[in-house]
Amino acid sequence: MLSASCISHFFGPKLIFDQVSFSLLSGERVALVGQNGAGKSTFLKILAGQLEPDSGSIDFVRGLKIGFLTQEPNLKLDQSVEQALRENFTGDAYRIEEVLSRLHVKARRELIGTLSGGERRRVDLARVLLEDPDVFLLDEPTNHLDLSAIKFLVSYFTSTQKPLLFISHDSAFIDEVANRILELDSGKFFTHEASYAQFLENKLIRTDIEGRTLHRKDRLVARELAWLRAGTPARTTKQSARISRAQDLISEVSSEFERTRVKQVEIEKTRNKRLAKTILEFRNLSFKPLFENLNLIVTHGQRYGILGPNGAGKTTLLSLISGQRTPTSGEIIKGPHTQIIQFDQNRAQLDPHQSLKETLADQGDQVFVAGKPLHVASYLERYLFSPADQNRKVSTLSGGEQNRLLLAKLLKHGANCLLLDEPTNDLDVTTLGVLEEMLQAHDGVAFIVSHDRRFLDRVCTSMLVFEGKNITEYVGNYTTYARLKNPPEAEKSPPLRKESRGDFQPKKKRSYNEEREYVGIEAEILKAETELAALEQKLSDPEACVQYAELDQKIKTLYNRWQYLENLV
Repeated sequence: MLSASCISHFFGPKLIFDQVSFSLLSGERVALVGQNGAGKSTFLKILAGQLEPDSGSIDFVRGLKIGFLTQEPNLKLDQSVEQALRENFTGDAYRIEEVLSRLHVKARRELIGTLSGGERRRVDLARVLLEDPDVFLLDEPTNHLDLSAIKFLVSYFTSTQKPLLFISHDSAFIDEVANRILELDSGKFFTHEASYAQFLENKLIRTDIEGRTLHRKDRLVARELAWLRAGTPARTTKQSARISRAQDLISEVSSEFERTRVKQVEIEKTRNKRLAKTILEFRNLSFKPLFENLNLIVTHGQRYGILGPNGAGKTTLLSLISGQRTPTSGEIIKGPHTQIIQFDQNRAQLDPHQSLKETLADQGDQVFVAGKPLHVASYLERYLFSPADQNRKVSTLSGGEQNRLLLAKLLKHGANCLLLDEPTNDLDVTTLGVLEEMLQAHDGVAFIVSHDRRFLDRVCTSMLVFEGKNITEYVGNYTTYARLKNPPEAEKSPPLRKESRGDFQPKKKRSYNEEREYVGIEAEILKAETELAALEQKLSDPEACVQYAELDQKIKTLYNRWQYLENLV
C-alpha cells in the first residue's frame, strides 16, 4: 500500500538515509527502532509527504489516506477539543465520546491552547484514530498514556488489518503490537522478527561482526601505512593504484571507527559521602481533591514507580516533593543533606534557542561534574553527542536527543533525590539501558512516573499507586504489583468499532420508546463511566473486580445500542 524506493537524505553534511527502501503492506504492523537522532521521525515525515527526500521516490495507492501522529501535536490552539476532532470527522458523536473516554481525555469544550502537553498529545492521537485512515504512521504513540489507554491501543491495532508503522521505545508495547521490527542504524535498514529480545540479540551479533571486521581492516591499514612510509622507488601505475587503494581504505576505516567509536552513554553515578539515612518523610501529606494522608519514610536505595490514571496527580506529587507546590495539609520533611533534581517530561528546563554548549557549560567551555572540571565536548560524548554538536541549537535536536541533553544537564549536579517524570519517552535502547544501570547503582532515592512496564520492572523497589483519594505503597516492582492486583480479563479494552463503508442499508424510523431511549442514552453512558472510574480505584477488592467487569460490559452494550439508535431516523 505504501513504499519507499532508494531514499537518500542529508541533514546538513550528515547522511541520514543511504539508498534505503521499504514497503508497508496490509496487515503489517512495523516498529521502527534506532538510536536517537538516527532519522526515524524524518523517515515518517518523508512517507507522510511532509518532507522531500534528496533522492528516491515514495509510491502509494491512489487516494490513500494517511493518519500521521507527529511528536508535536498537529492541532490549532484556538480550537476546542470537540472542534479539533470534528474538523476531519463526520461520524457519530458516540464514537468521539468512546475514543476520548478510552484515552482518558476529560476536556471537551476547552481550547487546545489551555491544555497540558500530555493532554494535547492524547487529543491528537484521538484525532488520528477518528479519521479512520488507510495507513497509520505514528511517532511514539504511547507517550503520555496511562496503562489502560495503552491496552486500548494494543487492542485497537491488533484487531485491524490496516498497516501501521510506528516509532516506539516501549519494548512491551512493541512485543504486543508489532509483527515486524525495522532497525535504522547508520543510514541503513535492518529487518528483525517481531520480538524485541530477538532484535536485541541480532543487533549484538551484528555489532560483534562489525567490530571484528573493523579490527581486520585496522590491521590492514597499519600494513599499508608502513608500506607508504617506507617510500617507493618509482611511481609506477601499479604502485599508484596501491597508494590510491591504501588512501581509500584509511578513509573508510576512519569513517567506520567514528561511526562505532561511541557505543554507550556514560551517565555519572552519584555518590554523596554525607548521605543521611532518611532522605524524605511524608507526614499526612494531602493535596485535595487529588489525594489525602500520604505517610511514607524514604531511605536511601529506594526507587518508587508512580502509577495512576492520567489526571490522578502523579506529576503533582513530584511538584510537591520538589517544592514547586504547597500541600493542602501535612508536610514533607527533608533530610539534612537532601538535594533534589527534577526531570520534566515537557523539557521546560531546555531553552530551544541555546546551543548545547550554552545549555551545559558552567564557565566558558567547562562543565563541573561532581565538582571536577570537564570540557563540554568530552561531557557531550558521554551522552552520545559528537564534539561538533556543541554548537547546535537545542531546537534542532530530536525528542530523544533533547531528553539525553536534559539528563546530561541534570545529572551533572550530583543530587541524591531524583524526580523523573516520564524519563523514558523517546529514549533509544542504549540510553534506556544505561539509565536503568545508573538508577540501580544510585545511592539516593528516585521517584519515577513512567508508562514503560519493563523499565519499572527493572529499576523499581516499590510502587506508589493512586487508588481513589489514597496513594498505596506496594513493595516490589510492576510485575509484583500487577500480580497482587490480578486484574480480570474483562478489564482489557475492546477494539474501537468501525463503520463499514460498504454496508449501507435503508434507515428505519425510531419508535416513540426508542426516541426516548436515544435522548437519554448518552447521559446513561456518562453515568456508568463515572461509576467505572470510581471502581477502577478499588480493584484490590475482589468484589469490586466483579462489579467492574459487569459495569464495563454494560458500557459496551450501551455503546452498541447507541450506535444502533443513531442509525435510525
